[in-house]
Amino acid sequence: METDDHSVLIGLSSIVVLGTAAQWLAWRFKLPSILILLLCGLAAGPLTGLLNPDALLGELLSPFISLSVAIILFEGGLSLELRRLAKHSLVVSRLITLGLIATWVGTTISAYVILGTNLEISFLIGAILIVTGPTVITPILRHARPRSDLQSALRWEGIVTDPIGAILAFLVFEAILAQNIALAPASIIFGIIESSVIGVLFGFAGAFFLIKFFQKFWIPDHLHGATTIATVFGVFVASNELHQEAGLLSVTLMGIILANQRIIAVQHLIEFKEHLQALLISALFIVLASRLRLSDLAVVANENLLFLAALVLIVRPAAVFISSAHSSFTWKDKLFLSFVAPRGIVAAAVASLFSLRLVSLGFHQAELIAPVVFFVIFGTALIYGLGARPLARRLGVTDLHSQGVLIIGAGAFAQMLAETLHSVGLRVIRNDWERNYIDRVYANDFITYQQSPLSSNFVDEIDLNGIGKILALSPNDEANTIASLRFISVFGRENVFQLRPHHHAAEKTKHASPPQPSGRFLFDADMTYERLDELCSKDGGSFMLIADCLSTKGEVEAFNAQIGEKVIPLFVINSEKTLSPVEADSQLRAAAGDNIIALVSKADHRKFDC
Repeated sequence: METDDHSVLIGLSSIVVLGTAAQWLAWRFKLPSILILLLCGLAAGPLTGLLNPDALLGELLSPFISLSVAIILFEGGLSLELRRLAKHSLVVSRLITLGLIATWVGTTISAYVILGTNLEISFLIGAILIVTGPTVITPILRHARPRSDLQSALRWEGIVTDPIGAILAFLVFEAILAQNIALAPASIIFGIIESSVIGVLFGFAGAFFLIKFFQKFWIPDHLHGATTIATVFGVFVASNELHQEAGLLSVTLMGIILANQRIIAVQHLIEFKEHLQALLISALFIVLASRLRLSDLAVVANENLLFLAALVLIVRPAAVFISSAHSSFTWKDKLFLSFVAPRGIVAAAVASLFSLRLVSLGFHQAELIAPVVFFVIFGTALIYGLGARPLARRLGVTDLHSQGVLIIGAGAFAQMLAETLHSVGLRVIRNDWERNYIDRVYANDFITYQQSPLSSNFVDEIDLNGIGKILALSPNDEANTIASLRFISVFGRENVFQLRPHHHAAEKTKHASPPQPSGRFLFDADMTYERLDELCSKDGGSFMLIADCLSTKGEVEAFNAQIGEKVIPLFVINSEKTLSPVEADSQLRAAAGDNIIALVSKADHRKFDC
């Protein structure tokens, strides 16, 4: 018995360690995490036999998969803010209706013709593979960096199709169990109505419970995360008791309601769910991939290649061009959309779940479902993950010379700088997580995000189209550092800047600043947040921020001569609109024709303002 307990302990810990290591390797080498997770799962399972999830988890395997998917879909709903969907509602609505149907039909036909699966299994494979998913699309978009409208369409398609695809797959699964696939349309329509009613009722009930109890302070803060998880599980199980898999819709809708209400704050819930989701996704992929058998993969290997080609080259483009007809997207935009449709964790989990049940009931060819779906998951992650960025560049749907600026923070200096940069033609967007600043920022018509740098979705939630530099200017040194670290992986350290932390500002030595753990330091050593805020305060500040055009060499020399007490240079903007901050411990480098953004004494600003 002790040996068995010891083996279980090793097996469970191995799943967590492998999953976390795979996620780190994917981040370290800038690869889609799903690729590394699948490879680790295959290595631990069918290749070496070190991990056997069926023996390890036994009857708990299916419930573990179901509850994990519930948490993942709830977190997906919690990130779906409807106000952001409105800008791209036309194309997104078509992608999740016309595009979804076209994908289902095309995938079903391809499975039936190419793989030779019977009609029932082909319908089920088609339903499972209509989903994409934000967990696999987001890293690809972050790497390829297409325009914001293309990113939005793909993100929302992934979020919305996850629960729809899971429910549709279950309805087909029910029809197969009833041995009545010929009447599947009627069964599906009735099932959609029934599951929708149950899902809506329980989704609203769960959200109402959390909102009311949190609003009334009936749940202490330290139990918010645990209470939310318990509510998700309760709603999921209760919905499934009335209609199997209606729980998927319930938890997704519950997340959407919480994300779009304005009664209670949910940011701390989002951050808690993100950590849990990362752990669950890692564990799920390791478990599901390790369950595959090499014999299953070998049986359909040749047919799988042709099937994958059909999905990538025929089914996806057809769905996109049907969905985007008469839209504002150009043919290049449509071609790029056609080349981003990776399948992710929901497809893997649902395929494994249904395959387990159908095989145990003796259904013919059911054992092919999981290998086929995992082959498509791996293939699409590889093709789209490695090919999306070169294609985006080739089609010209990404801006390779982005010169816009993201300013993190909303103090007086940050506000004045945003206005000044905007006045010289640079795109400026803002981020701050303090509510008391938001109204003032919105009043100035800047695109603004209210995201905490502690959130793992901090980078993903911000539209970085046209942005080339990050300026962390908040009064919180830790927040500036964390935000800088998040963006370094996207823009590189050379394009991420932050105010010098207070403890560095206090250390005035003759040496240059020590090795930087985050963004590059801005300005002179004494230019802390408090100092800049004091200089730029509209109520008594002695300096103002200007953009001065230096058109001749003489003007450059005259400007340099004034640097000191009356002029504090901060940025240089050349003729190509490239912004170069004046870093701490560096000299101003300006040429004729450049714009200089500087703090100038109010008494002398007319001498420099052009």
